[in-house]
Amino acid sequence: AKADAQMAIDDGLSKLDGKSIKTKQYETVFSAKKFGEMLSVFSGLFSGEAAYRKTTALKDKKGEQIAVKGFNLWDDPLNELAPFQNSFDDEGVASNPKKIIDDGVFTGFLHSLKTAKLFNEEPTGNAFGGGISPAGLYLAPGEKDFDALIQDIEEGFYVTDLVGLHAGVNHASGNFSLQAGGMLIKNGKLDHAVKMVVLSGNWFDLLMQIKGIANDLTFAVSGVGSPTVHVGKLTVSGEDK
Repeated sequence: AKADAQMAIDDGLSKLDGKSIKTKQYETVFSAKKFGEMLSVFSGLFSGEAAYRKTTALKDKKGEQIAVKGFNLWDDPLNELAPFQNSFDDEGVASNPKKIIDDGVFTGFLHSLKTAKLFNEEPTGNAFGGGISPAGLYLAPGEKDFDALIQDIEEGFYVTDLVGLHAGVNHASGNFSLQAGGMLIKNGKLDHAVKMVVLSGNWFDLLMQIKGIANDLTFAVSGVGSPTVHVGKLTVSGEDK
């Protein structure tokens, strides 16, 4: 029954009676689906083409810590949990599982035949639709269940809805400002629905301040997978009352 209730919340039924909350920084928790959407929106940062054009902030970060320890981001085109699999990319290169971020460390870019040659590296089997993209992006789950993830949060914001994901994101700087809906977390439990607010922060800062990753890995229809993630404090602009 708890799982059904959780799904109802994630599907936005709770928005019907949403209340306003004050503008301030809140401990923020993204639902599995919504953190997956964030991963997807920023996945272009890992493209070898973006590195060549110098449009990614990760261009000189290979081998460096870009996320907290315990953050493991995979591109696994063969993952049987995902809604679809890719054995080869559009150039006929075999697609194999690879860690893009290993325990917080950036391991390197995704390549087509062209960008691999430019960087004197091996192609990674990520040439799709005339560009470079992950073929099975997912964040490895942690060990806590949802209740344990939020139990120590005195006051926080649980994000179940995001609007304007592409317009409100600056890929170069990592800054984002997004309309968001969800639930207030109070004393370690979900309290009440929240009217749409503006959620803002920086993606690169967020990756370095993550406080917890749940065990509820969920795949979207797009093929991107993520568990629920407690990302620390973000600015929530609601109503000043």
